[in-house]
Amino acid sequence: KKLSVVEAGASKTLRVFKKIYPNLIHIFLNYIITFMIFPGVSLERQISFVNLSWSVVLLVTIFNIFDTVGKSLANKRSWYNKHFIFAMIWLRFIPFGLFLWLTLVKEFPVITTDYFHLILIGWFALTNGFCTGALFVLSQEKTEADEHEMMGFMMVFGLNTGCLLYTSDAADDLLCVDLGGRRIIKKK
Repeated sequence: KKLSVVEAGASKTLRVFKKIYPNLIHIFLNYIITFMIFPGVSLERQISFVNLSWSVVLLVTIFNIFDTVGKSLANKRSWYNKHFIFAMIWLRFIPFGLFLWLTLVKEFPVITTDYFHLILIGWFALTNGFCTGALFVLSQEKTEADEHEMMGFMMVFGLNTGCLLYTSDAADDLLCVDLGGRRIIKKK
């Protein structure tokens, strides 16, 4: 029996999904972790050697540079397998906790220094980029050449859904959230 165009498309979609769903779940989780911290919470701390405006620019620039480096390192396929990447994504909750803690604690040796914060932003961005790139590489390896376009669509959908899920939470309280996702507390 010959399948209709719709049935063939649905069959291909399901076949690709079955091959990549663990990667899809982890790219979603990777971006949930990232956007719970960056830019909102991670930009709460001002770097002392620059003024507030330049502090934000510096931190965003560091994030973008290290994120790009991380994505390019994903080309080193011999460095990782899926279990390593999955574990790295779950370990990204450690800096999540550190960023939250750093917004509450003002003085603690070493950890509350500007340099520790810059290193933490760099590591967080590097792992974000590396995990993202590696998940795309791993997904491409699991699919056939004629399935790559569908795989790419699904992975980008998972990535965007992770981004949007957090930002939609911030948008629910539009009058109390700035563009970085940080809560604005109005003083009376």
